[in-house]
Amino acid sequence: MEIKNIYDAVIFFSAALTIKDALTEAIKAKTDLRGANLSGAYLSGADLRGADLYGAYLSCADLSCANLSGADLRGADLYGAYLSGADLRGANLSGAEDIPAIALAQIQFIPTEGAFTGWKKCRNGAIVKLGISTSAKRSHGSGRKCRCSEAKCLAIFDRNGNAIADATSEYDTSFVYRVGKMAGSCQAHWIQSPTRYRIPCPDGNRKPHSSSV
Repeated sequence: MEIKNIYDAVIFFSAALTIKDALTEAIKAKTDLRGANLSGAYLSGADLRGADLYGAYLSCADLSCANLSGADLRGADLYGAYLSGADLRGANLSGAEDIPAIALAQIQFIPTEGAFTGWKKCRNGAIVKLGISTSAKRSHGSGRKCRCSEAKCLAIFDRNGNAIADATSEYDTSFVYRVGKMAGSCQAHWIQSPTRYRIPCPDGNRKPHSSSV
């Protein structure tokens, strides 16, 4: 059984009789499966944990009850893919095309519309409370962090829970959050430098000084 890429080049060969078994072998062998052509493949119940399927073509593939936890599906073509019962925990679907609604339901944990509150961890253990507006663009990958195009700094707390006036980003020392100020409104930055506005997922029960953020 051969696994080919979109250019019809063989990227893995197996004595297995089914594409599902061949793909399982390829994953165990840590084969580079980026761009694999798996359109229409029957992969129901397959163990695809941690598979590198970046840019793979999975259109109309049967992935029902497949274990895709931790899989890299960035840029994958999922048009018509059947994902009922599939485990997508920790899977990276950034840039994937035509993600089925059932898959989105598993990974969507932030409001798709309306305002909400998020928390951002900064340098020296500071925690920033951010108000994300109704008009702000928002997205997230596979982890428990989300991104937004703009947010207002509502409050800042030090590692002891005391209110402070400002805090510096862990990732960009030139970026400072200040109470009452907008944390950004540039769409280009949201696309090119998403880390700048990355915030942990909203959690109404989380305390501002929680170290778990």
